[in-house]
Amino acid sequence: MNVLITCAGRRTSLLSEFVKAARRREGIVAAADTDALAPAVMLADTAVRMPPLRDSSYISVLEGAIRDMHADLVVPTIDTELLLLATYKERLERNGCTVLVSASNLVEILRDKFVMASVFSRHGIRVPACWVPGSINASDLPDALFVKPRDGSASKHVYRLRRSQLDAVLPMVPSPMVQEEIQGPEITVDGLLDMAGRCVHYVPRRRVKTLAGESVQSVTIDDSDIREWLLAVFGILGSMGGIGPMTVQAFLTDDGPVLSEINPRFGGGVPLAFAAGGHYPEWILQMLEGKHVESGIGEYTKGLWMTRHHIEVFTERPLWDQ
Repeated sequence: MNVLITCAGRRTSLLSEFVKAARRREGIVAAADTDALAPAVMLADTAVRMPPLRDSSYISVLEGAIRDMHADLVVPTIDTELLLLATYKERLERNGCTVLVSASNLVEILRDKFVMASVFSRHGIRVPACWVPGSINASDLPDALFVKPRDGSASKHVYRLRRSQLDAVLPMVPSPMVQEEIQGPEITVDGLLDMAGRCVHYVPRRRVKTLAGESVQSVTIDDSDIREWLLAVFGILGSMGGIGPMTVQAFLTDDGPVLSEINPRFGGGVPLAFAAGGHYPEWILQMLEGKHVESGIGEYTKGLWMTRHHIEVFTERPLWDQ
């Protein structure tokens, strides 16, 4: 069984887990990227040179790669690629593969943080109060605020500020939204839905330290107090066409969890979920084989810490010109 990971970049731990799962089935894993020196490209079984995402040839090049390597599974990894692959999912899957991306309407909802908050609020999930330009009455706002892009990622253009600073900051943020600041520890939950949208597993972790929006130090936490809430969130995602990996971010408050963001892809800190017992790449390939993956809700190692560091990769000859 062969796997193609797109926009693979630095996702070497994710690559490694898929390599182990594929090799159990005498398969290979390819890393696709624009950068010949991307670490995942250099460590994969084979590599695919891709044009930029905005290039009109992107989908046709990807189709060619799927056919050439007889890919059974395509795994997107970054927010800006998800909607493109969701839009062309049917076309890509005519080449005999499964594209591990949720329904395009769900991807669109989750990409727009303001819309996501509105949708989940209507489903009874508590979210931070949010405003967009044109609906802001300064006298209605709390003093502690965040301003962020509605479709942002990697913590770019995110500002923590006071109400008095709002007018100065808003013009600096593309497609801005204003959000109340929620007090409480921030958690991320790496989850997995099967191909029918059923939650089969999740691992919640407290983000101890982040760098450019990605967790570099985390610890898994007990889910007893948030299990019902998590199953409700994953249930909503499944009912809206969600499949595969989900990364849910929330704040824990005295009044319960507050949902802040959902990304329908593998999160940057998912290696901790793998180490804690979430064998997601293996289970995904089992799903493709038609096997039933039993639900393992609550079955993971609690109190497992992760810290990250860089590992260098060397080559005298990049696979293509930089």
